Amino acid sequence: MMRSVRLLEMFSKLIYSFGFLSRELRTQFFIGLAALFSLFTIFYFIDAFLGGKTEQSLDYDAGSLDFAMDWRLSSPDANHDIVIIDIDERSLAIMAEEYGRWPWPRAVIADFLAILSESEPAAVGINVMYSDPDLQDLEGDQILDEIISYLPNAVFPMTRLSPENDKLSEVGVGMLPGVRLSSEESGSRSISMLFTMFPSAQEQMGLNNLVIDDDGLVRRFQPFWLEEDSSIPSFAYQMQRVSGADGWSAESGFSEYLINWRNKKETYRRISFVDVYQSMMGVGDFDLTSLKGKYVVLGLTAPGLATFKGTALSPITDDNLIIATSLDDLLSDTGLRTLPSWLVALISMGTFWTLAICYLKEVDDELIDLGFVIYETIAVFITLGSISFTRYAFDLSYVAASALAFYSVAAVYEIPTKGSMRAVRRFYASRAWLESKDLVAIAFYDMEDRFHESARTFQKRLGAKNVYQIDNLFSGESIASEILEPIRLLLLLNTDPIEEELAELDAMVGIALSRLEKSADEEQIRWQISEVALKASLTLLPELENREGLS
Repeated sequence: MMRSVRLLEMFSKLIYSFGFLSRELRTQFFIGLAALFSLFTIFYFIDAFLGGKTEQSLDYDAGSLDFAMDWRLSSPDANHDIVIIDIDERSLAIMAEEYGRWPWPRAVIADFLAILSESEPAAVGINVMYSDPDLQDLEGDQILDEIISYLPNAVFPMTRLSPENDKLSEVGVGMLPGVRLSSEESGSRSISMLFTMFPSAQEQMGLNNLVIDDDGLVRRFQPFWLEEDSSIPSFAYQMQRVSGADGWSAESGFSEYLINWRNKKETYRRISFVDVYQSMMGVGDFDLTSLKGKYVVLGLTAPGLATFKGTALSPITDDNLIIATSLDDLLSDTGLRTLPSWLVALISMGTFWTLAICYLKEVDDELIDLGFVIYETIAVFITLGSISFTRYAFDLSYVAASALAFYSVAAVYEIPTKGSMRAVRRFYASRAWLESKDLVAIAFYDMEDRFHESARTFQKRLGAKNVYQIDNLFSGESIASEILEPIRLLLLLNTDPIEEELAELDAMVGIALSRLEKSADEEQIRWQISEVALKASLTLLPELENREGLS
């Protein structure tokens, strides 16, 4: 027990020493801490400060965006006018009985488009690349090309190939349909592209490339594929354009969006190609009139033929769904905008310096803690709420995380300071209180010779008004006659306690109290002796003695 007391004394001295040092360096520490965190933030967002971030790249943290997208409270309704027709495994199996394995004769797609046009869809996107002639059926190519010439609202794909092949290409950027050039000279630059081969489709093509982040996931969408000297219209944008619908325009000022996935509500209607085609041939029951005014996206989803991408929605998402969602964002203007990284950096640095000032001004600790909790809650609410209910993704995850790191370091630094200051306040409060109260010392060993010396020490160091001894605790012979009112503080005095007897102290106090038959305050005294004597005395006495020099 005495060893525990000594350790407590050593810890108290250590806390006080650190507390004194922290108080002396308080200003330098918090200014330096705020400056250090600000410098780290500048390096973290260095691209934003140096102008490295371009309109080709949104500012966002991929991990926090995926988390917010997954835990969002709501998402936009899927546009019921967007329909996906899948060339799926079932379609391949059934169609193979008559037309053989994929690719089917071009006449199949020609018949499909011809009959589909009678339903008057708003736009038809054929996300199937026909880049080479069908040498086995050149007549089918001619039929399909002729059909396309009567379909001004049909869109076909083109694919941007690796820039490494640009020098080998005979295609100039200025030859691309709907391209926007930064200068006249840029139009002559060669570009490597894969085109739909039909002449009638040359002005109705859109780029079907998807923007892929460094981790391989698709999160962004560009209405125009952004090159250094040109902007090439996307497949989804061309579908919007040929439909004549209002939606995204270049004048909006946003050249790139975060895709606003419809992951909390129903998604788009999906139909197997074979069901539509059999109805066109008079052997199915699909209602072709239901496609009137619809945006039809046709593409491969059968394994082995289709291409799939990882997204924030799913690790395996087919291109048809990505195109449909991107088109929906264009038509409804629901693509997610983000905060510029420089603004996030400024908010973070403002937080650091605000906290530093609060600590330097010695704002109440509880007020700082409460304010910080509210601040973090607001940051999380804005991050999740903006992506759930608005067309903005205000990602404040860095703000919240960096503020938490700053707060944690500051709180750890403040522990010795706060501990020391609290000890000082307790000392003064205890001394002022003791000056008007009696101090009762319980000695359960023979300390008659040293009691008077101890009493003078208590009176001098602690300012106790009177010090009384209650001895012979085992027998309780003198306890009844020496009870004082009120008893406020009890201190155990012993030089060489025995472990077993200390463990039985509570029982011994109970025996002594049993002799207090004439005391009307026995329960009050019992509580004070058992609780205060056992807990307060062994901790408060060393603390008060160690703080003597502060009085």
